[in-house]
Amino acid sequence: LGTQQPFKGTPKGVTLDLQLPKLDLTPWLTQPSSDGASSPSLPFDQGTWRVDELRLYDYQLPQVEMAIHRFEQGLQAHVSGTEILAELQYQPKPQPLVQLKAHQLTLVKADSKPADEQVKRKSFAEQMKQLAAIPQLDIHCQQCRIEDYFFDELRFRSQTDANAGRLWAEEAWFKVGSGEVVLEQFDWQLSEERSRSQLKGQIQASDFDEMTRGLMPGTEFPVKDSEVEGEFLFSWAGAPYELALENLAGHFNWALGPGHIAEMSDKGARVFTLLSMDSLIRKIRLDFSDVFDQGLFYNEMVGGFEFLDGQVISDPIKMDGVAGDMTIKGKTNLMTQALDYDVVFNPDLTGSLPLLAGLTINPVTGIYVLALHTVMKPVVEVVTQIRFQVSGTTEEPVVTEVGRSKKEIQVEQPPAQEKAAASVKPTPPDKNQPPKPLLGQADRPAPPLEPQEKSELDQSAQPAELLPDLPVVAPLTVGEGKKSD
Repeated sequence: LGTQQPFKGTPKGVTLDLQLPKLDLTPWLTQPSSDGASSPSLPFDQGTWRVDELRLYDYQLPQVEMAIHRFEQGLQAHVSGTEILAELQYQPKPQPLVQLKAHQLTLVKADSKPADEQVKRKSFAEQMKQLAAIPQLDIHCQQCRIEDYFFDELRFRSQTDANAGRLWAEEAWFKVGSGEVVLEQFDWQLSEERSRSQLKGQIQASDFDEMTRGLMPGTEFPVKDSEVEGEFLFSWAGAPYELALENLAGHFNWALGPGHIAEMSDKGARVFTLLSMDSLIRKIRLDFSDVFDQGLFYNEMVGGFEFLDGQVISDPIKMDGVAGDMTIKGKTNLMTQALDYDVVFNPDLTGSLPLLAGLTINPVTGIYVLALHTVMKPVVEVVTQIRFQVSGTTEEPVVTEVGRSKKEIQVEQPPAQEKAAASVKPTPPDKNQPPKPLLGQADRPAPPLEPQEKSELDQSAQPAELLPDLPVVAPLTVGEGKKSD
């Protein structure tokens, strides 16, 4: 172990038990052995290792206990600890293979490196050496956490061909809640001319909000109660671990089913931070507070993002909203976080105008509107389009109204109601009916009747009203003209 000379031979029945404060397995995994295998054999047959801090590459696991046994093809171990419960196998020949079946696993980097060291590009020789040290991987993990990402289930199988300078995934997917992401392609190709990584896949979930909250707990996301489907293709210069925003190229196309965008801070909303959706909602609510109090509801939202030269360019993102349609087009600079978007909102007039009609027509004044309807139809002025400019940064977005369009809309009466109003015919008053008392006389006591007058009243019919009973007329609606056959 450590810097000792390799042990010559492997005695049978040797047990090696260890109890250490720290143990780093990285040098052992990356140091070639004298027989050409990528990793040397260990000079024992079984043992129990207890380590306060186990390190593997940049990750650490605390309070680990490993029960190790040798078998014909290599080594196997039962690994347990505060953040791991797994079965591990290592087969050095013919091609090094690591199999991991984990019921629980948490991988967090031991310490963060300086930013300049994280993006430092390795030479071709260094990358070839690193590629050759990567064994074939066969990983199946449940309840896994890798840095800030949580997975209900994760599967990854890869092959490495150092002679061809290539590493690729044969199977790769993960599940979170009702969502699943499947990688159709994960490839790293390395040559003296270039080093390039590429991944391609699909995403789908019956509840996007549930999936994102499960994948990134504690992160705000404004999309609620919406299913999602999408496909993506990304590539960048360098190894998979050398992803940098300025080198990222590709696209992400997506579609959201019925749902709504809840009001919350733009900060931390991930993809929707690029669009400053919350700032847009607050701005539009100034004019349409009656339909935006509980958020922005939509029937469908589709769009895409193109990644190129450190910028995210949005294909026209279109929202079929319940209160109106919205189109968003523009870009975000990933290096400076600068925003530059044009937004157009077209309110749904057929859904908003009945509210205005309700202010004009009510049970008390309805009869007068019906009377005037044949002479003069009510006209209201409404906003038909608002245009915004989104600028500033993702941390401090600025939404500015740059224009609006208005038009006068005539409040139409449905044909069925017009017929009902026209069918009202006044009933002539009954000549035998006594006149009603004048205003103010209804509460005065009536003089006593003479016997003859009382007898005549008893024999007469009940008096009829001077005004006819009006038929029940349904409320007026707006914008419903006569439909053509």
